[in-house]
Amino acid sequence: MAQFRVSSEKTNRIVGDLENLFSNQSNRQKLESFIPDLPSVEQLLSKLPDMITKYERHGNGIDNETNFFKLLQNFKNIIEDNIKMSIYGLDTNHIIDNYVSAIQQNYELFIDYGQTLEELNKMIAEQSLPSKNKKEICTLIIRGTETKIPDFIYFDSTNPNDHEKKLAIIKKFYAYFIENICYVRESSHDMLKDDNYRLKLKKLQSKLLRTDASDIKQYFVEIKLKIIQNPGYSTEVLFEYLAENEMMHNSVSNNSEFYWQKFIEMFRQLSNKKCIESLSYLVFKLQKGSFIELITEIVENHSIFKSIYDKGIQLFLNEYQMLTNPTVNRLTNDFVETKKRNVKELEDKFKDLFLYISSKRHILTQLRNLIIDEENSKGTYDILGNIYGQRIKSIDLTDKIVNVKYCFNYYFFKSLSYDDLYDVKNFTQFIRLLFYIHTCNDDDKLNITNDAHHGKLLDLKKKFLKVDNDKHINHFDDLVEMLKTMIKIESFQFRLDCAKSIISDLEEHDTIHVKAKVLEKFFNSKNYSDEIILRLAKSLNIDVLKYISADEDIIISKLCDCNPNFKSLVNYLEKPPLKFNIKDELTPGFNIPNDLSLELANDDNYNHKNKDYTEEKNGIIMSILFKVFNCSSNNDKEVFLKNKDSINKEFMKLYESVKQLIQFYSSNGNDNINTKLRDQSIQHILNGFSRTYQESLDDRNKHARTIIDNFINYKFDEIKKIAESTRSDAEILYLFDKFMERKIDDTLNDWKGKTSQLHDKIYFLYCYHKYKETDFDKWYKESNANKGYEIIKNNRAKIKKDLRDNEDAFKKIGIDYLQHNQVGALALIHDYLTDELKTNRNLFIKIGTGQGKSLAIAEAARRVVQANRSAENPKVFVITCYNHLAERDHKNFQAYYNYFRIETMHCTSSSSTEEFCRKDVIYADLETYFGVLRKEGHNKLTKGTAIHLPNIKNAVLIMDEFDSLILDSDELRQYVHDFDVELTNSNVNFDKKADIEQFLDKNFIKKCDRKFNGIFTQWWNTILTEKKKEKENTFQDSLGKNISLAGSFLNKLKKKKQAHFVHYYLDALVFYSQFKKVIGFSGSIEEKYICKFKQVFNNKAWIYHDIPPFFGSKNLDENRKCLNKLDDIGNDLDKFLNAIEHEIGQRYQEQPILIFADSHKENNENKSDYDHILGQLLKEQKKLLKDHEIIEIKTEDDIVKNIDKIGKLDSITLATRIIGRGADIKVHTSIEKGLHLILTYYPQRESIYTQMLGRTARQDEKGSYSEIVRTEKKFSPVEEKKVDLKSEIIHKTTEYFYRNYNPSSNMSNVALKWALFSELMRDLPEDEIKKHDFEQFVKTEFL
Repeated sequence: MAQFRVSSEKTNRIVGDLENLFSNQSNRQKLESFIPDLPSVEQLLSKLPDMITKYERHGNGIDNETNFFKLLQNFKNIIEDNIKMSIYGLDTNHIIDNYVSAIQQNYELFIDYGQTLEELNKMIAEQSLPSKNKKEICTLIIRGTETKIPDFIYFDSTNPNDHEKKLAIIKKFYAYFIENICYVRESSHDMLKDDNYRLKLKKLQSKLLRTDASDIKQYFVEIKLKIIQNPGYSTEVLFEYLAENEMMHNSVSNNSEFYWQKFIEMFRQLSNKKCIESLSYLVFKLQKGSFIELITEIVENHSIFKSIYDKGIQLFLNEYQMLTNPTVNRLTNDFVETKKRNVKELEDKFKDLFLYISSKRHILTQLRNLIIDEENSKGTYDILGNIYGQRIKSIDLTDKIVNVKYCFNYYFFKSLSYDDLYDVKNFTQFIRLLFYIHTCNDDDKLNITNDAHHGKLLDLKKKFLKVDNDKHINHFDDLVEMLKTMIKIESFQFRLDCAKSIISDLEEHDTIHVKAKVLEKFFNSKNYSDEIILRLAKSLNIDVLKYISADEDIIISKLCDCNPNFKSLVNYLEKPPLKFNIKDELTPGFNIPNDLSLELANDDNYNHKNKDYTEEKNGIIMSILFKVFNCSSNNDKEVFLKNKDSINKEFMKLYESVKQLIQFYSSNGNDNINTKLRDQSIQHILNGFSRTYQESLDDRNKHARTIIDNFINYKFDEIKKIAESTRSDAEILYLFDKFMERKIDDTLNDWKGKTSQLHDKIYFLYCYHKYKETDFDKWYKESNANKGYEIIKNNRAKIKKDLRDNEDAFKKIGIDYLQHNQVGALALIHDYLTDELKTNRNLFIKIGTGQGKSLAIAEAARRVVQANRSAENPKVFVITCYNHLAERDHKNFQAYYNYFRIETMHCTSSSSTEEFCRKDVIYADLETYFGVLRKEGHNKLTKGTAIHLPNIKNAVLIMDEFDSLILDSDELRQYVHDFDVELTNSNVNFDKKADIEQFLDKNFIKKCDRKFNGIFTQWWNTILTEKKKEKENTFQDSLGKNISLAGSFLNKLKKKKQAHFVHYYLDALVFYSQFKKVIGFSGSIEEKYICKFKQVFNNKAWIYHDIPPFFGSKNLDENRKCLNKLDDIGNDLDKFLNAIEHEIGQRYQEQPILIFADSHKENNENKSDYDHILGQLLKEQKKLLKDHEIIEIKTEDDIVKNIDKIGKLDSITLATRIIGRGADIKVHTSIEKGLHLILTYYPQRESIYTQMLGRTARQDEKGSYSEIVRTEKKFSPVEEKKVDLKSEIIHKTTEYFYRNYNPSSNMSNVALKWALFSELMRDLPEDEIKKHDFEQFVKTEFL
C-alpha cells in the first residue's frame, strides 16, 4: 500500500503535551490525587502515537478528526487546571473518567480503522489459543470481512502490491472465516432466529467475495476442504449461498476446466444432501465442454446424476416461469434479456445432455426409470418442448395415464431427429400417433437398426397422407386415445400394424367406429382381457365394450368384475324395468359415475370393509349415483376431465345425501308405510334421472343434491300422525306421487320446485288434521277486536262449497285442502266483495308469507273478474315489491286462472301496453310496469308507434306487502331517455340560452316563459350550474341498489349530440290512488298504522283483519329465539367484525347462517358494512369456513339463483334487506335448530325489521337470531303518507298527453317540445303549479 503525506501535526503535538504532563515527576502526586487509576491512563496515552501511525495508512490525517482533537485539547486543559488547584470539586473524578472513556473509545475505533487484514489474522490466531475467545474472534471475522477486503490486506510502503503476499493473507483469512463463522450465531442474540442467521452469513460471504477471481477460486478450495472433512450447519449455509452467488457463477464459467474436476472430487466424497444439491447448482454454470465431461464421469452414479438433473430442471422452471409471467413486461429490458440468456444457456446444456444420453441406450433407460419422477416431470416436459418444439408440445401429458418418461423411449427419442416425418397436414394427430405407437411393452428389448426404424415410420407416414384431411380428425383422435389407453400393452410392431390397419380402413370407409376396431384387435391378440377392461374404465372408454360383443351378460359380467360398486347396482336393479340396459345406459356418460365409484370401491371407508356397509344400502346408493351422473350431453366427458375434482366433491356430497335418505327411513322403523315411502322415493329418483331426459352433467350437478334432499325434508312423525288421523296411507302415498314424480315435460328446475313443496305440503296436511276450526276461531278472536269472526262463521260453508265445486281448479295448483286460517281469509274476502255496503271501503289483511297469502290474492283476483266479466280490461292489478315475486306467483297460479278462463300476464320489461288492455289480471312490480310505460311513451314520441294506456279507474288494486309498497314509494325514481337533436353549429359550447334554442322551438320557449313566470330561464340556470359541477355518477339507495344518475344535461348534449329528459313522469302514490278499490296484504302491518295511509286512498274507510298462522301465533313466538344481542360496539370496526366472526364460529356447525348487512355507503366511506363483512367471510373461508359456500344476495337475480342453497348447513349467506320480503327459505328438517340470522344493523322502519326476522322460524319450524349492531334500535315512526299535489298534477298531465297525442306529419319537433315541457313542469314550485290548467295548455300546444 502506498505511503501518503498527511497532516497529523496538531494531534501529535497535543499527544506529546499530554505525555509530558503525565511523565513530569513534579506533577505525579497531584495527578494521583484526582486520577485514581493513573497507570491505565498513562498506558492509554502511550499507545496513541502508534494508533496515529496506523490511522495514516489509509492516506488520511488524524487532524481531520476534529472532534478527537478537541477531546484531547479539553482533556489537557482540565488536567492542567487541576494540577494548579489545591482543592478539587466533588465531580472532578467523574469528569476525568468520562474524558478517559471517550479517548479509549476513539482509540479503539481508530486502531480498528488502521489495522490490516494481515494484522487481523495475527489477532485471530492469538485469540484461538489456548482457549478460544469466540466473541472476539467473531468481531475480528466480521471486521475483516466488512472493512478490510479487498483494499486493506497488508501495509508495506516498500512493496505495496505484492500479489503473492496478498493472496497468502486472504487465503489464511478464508480459512479462519470458514472455520470460525459459526461463532457469529453464538455471539449475538439476534442470530438465534435462523432466518436472521442465514441472512447474516449470506451478506458476510457476499462481501468476502468482492475480490479477484483467483481469490474466489482459493475460497472455493478452502470451503471444499471444510465440506468434505466436517461441514456443519454454518458451512452448509455458506455453500448454499455460494452456489447462488453471481461472482461465483462468473468464476465457474471463466474457469470451467479448474472447477469441473474439483466438482467431481466433491461428488465422489460428499454424502451431505444439502451440499450435493448446492454443488449441483454450480454444475450448470460450467462451459459446454466441461459440463459434458462432468456428466460423462458421474452419469452412472444415479443419486448424483439425479441431484444434478433435478437442480437443472428447478433452475429452468424458475427462470422460465419468471420470463413467461405477465408481470415481466413491467420489468427492465436488462432483466428480461438476462432471463432469456439464462433460459437459453440451460436449454443448450439440456440439449447436449439429451444428445449424449440418447447415444447410450442404457443411460436413456436409467434416465427414464430412475431419474425422472413426479416432481421433475413437468419441468422435463417443458424443457423438451422448448428444445424440440411442437414435436413434444403436441403430446398431451396432463393426465395420469401417461407421463414424460415415455418421451425417453429409445426409438421415439430417435424419431425426433427424423425431419422428413413431419410434413403432414394434421401434424398434432400424427405426432401423437407416433408417440403412442412407441409406448410399447418391448421398448427395452426391441433391436432394429435406426434405418429400419426410420423406414417403418416413413411407411406409416405414406399411409397417413392418404387420409390426411379434416374429416378424419375425430377418427385420428379416437385412434390415438385408444393407443394411449393400451399403453405398454403389445409390441411396437403390433401397435404400428394396428395403426396402419385402421388408417387403411379409413381409406375405404368414413364411418368406421375406430375405438371399437382398435379394441377388437387388442382383445384378439393375447390374454390382456382383464387389464384392458381396467384400462377402459380408467380412460373413460368403457362404453366401447358394447360395440365388440353382442352378449350383454358377458359385458355386464366384465363390468362387475372391474367395479364392485357397479356389481352392487346390478344386483339391486335385477328386475325390469329398472334392470341395467346395455343399449341405453352403457354410453360415454356411463364412464363418469363408473370412474368415480371405482375410486370408492378401493377406499375402505366406503367399501365392504366399513362396519356400516351393507350390500343393499350400497346397491341403492350406486343405483342413484349412476343414474344421476350418467348424462347425455356430448361434451360431458370433456367437462368431467377438466373439472374432475369439483365434480368428485359433488359426487361425494350426493353420496352422503343418498346415504341420509336411506338412514332416514332406517331410523323410522320398518312398518308398512315407511317401507312404501322408501321404495317409492327411490323409484321416483331413479326414474327422474333416467336417460329419458336429455340433460348435461352440469345441470344435474346443479340440482341433484337439492332434489334428493327434498325427498326426506319432512318429519316422519307428521306422516304417522296423518296416517293415524285418516286411518289410511292412501293420502300420504298420493301426496308423494304428486310432488315426487317427474313428469315427462318437467325440467330439472321444475322437478326441484315440485319436490321442494313436499315439506310444506306434508306439514300443511299435518296441521290440517291436528288443528281444528275452533283453534283458529280462538286465535282469530285474540288477534281481532272487530266482528270479523261472525263474517267468517257465516261464509265458511260457502268457501268450502266453492272448493268442492272447483276441485279441479284447486288441484291444478296442488291444493286439496284449505287450512282453517285460509278458509277464514277467503271468507272475509268473499264477504267484502259481495257486501254492497262495503263497496266504498278498502280491505287490508295481515297474513304471513307461507300462510296462503298468494292463494288469497289469486282468489280475490278471480272473484273480482268473475263478478265483472263485462267490464273493461284490465280488471285487477296485483302489485308486488319485487319482479321475481310477481313472476313466481303468476307462474304458480296460471293454471288456476286458465281453468276459470281468466286472461292473466306477468309484466316484464318486454311487455307491451296493448297486452295490459287485453288481460283481466296483471301481475307486476311497479318499477317494471312504469318502465314499460316509459319505453312505449318514448317510442311514440320518436317513432310514432302506439301506446295503449290501461284505464285503471274501474280496476281493483291488490297490493302484496302494501305497507312496504307505500312506505318505499320514494325509492321509485324518475328515469331519463335520450333524444337525438339536430344542431346548426356542431361546435357549440352550450354556454348561452341561444345554444339550446337552436334545436328547440323558440316560440314554444317564449310561451312557456310567459305562461309560467320565466320557467325556461329558471331551468336553463339550473342545467348550466350542473354543467359546471358534474354530479356523482352513482349512489346506493336504502335497498342497496346502485342508482346511476343522469349527469349533466349540457355535457351529454355537447359530447353525444343527445338531450336526456324525464319525458314520462310517474308517481307511485298517484298510481295507487286512482283505483276504485284496494285490497292490501301484509305480513308485518299493524292496524294502528293504516290510518297513516288513508290520504293515499282518498280518505276511504277501510276494513282490517289479522289472520293468525294456521299453527297459532304462540308457537311462532316460542320457535324464534334471540341468542345474542350486542349493541354497544360503537364505531369500532374491528370489534364489530370480530364479534360477527365469533358469532359465526358458535353457530356454523349446527345451523345455516343468513347475515343481514347494510350495503349503503356514506359519502366519506370507501366501503359499506356489507363490503367489510364480505371481506371477513372470504378470509375465514380459507380457514374456519373452508368447507362452506359464501353466498351473496344483493339483487333479485341472486335470490332466484340461490334460494335453494341458503337453508343448507354448508352455507353462509350475506344479504341486503332485499331478501327480507317474500323469500321462502327452506331449511332441511334434519337441521334441528333451523336457520340462524345475524342482524348487523337496524333498518329504518320496524316493519322491515319484522320482515327480516321473518326469514327464520317459518312454518312452525325452529329458528334463531342475533343482533350485532353499531347503532341503537331506534325505528323511525311511520309518517303519514299522502299524495303530493304537484306530483299528482304532473302525473295526470303526462297521462293525459300520452292518452290523447296522435303523431302527425304537420306537427314538427313534438318529441323535444313535450320532453322539455315535462322537465319544466317539475321545476315549477307547488304554489305556482296549482294556478294553471295544464291539460288545457297541453291540448292547445300538442294536441
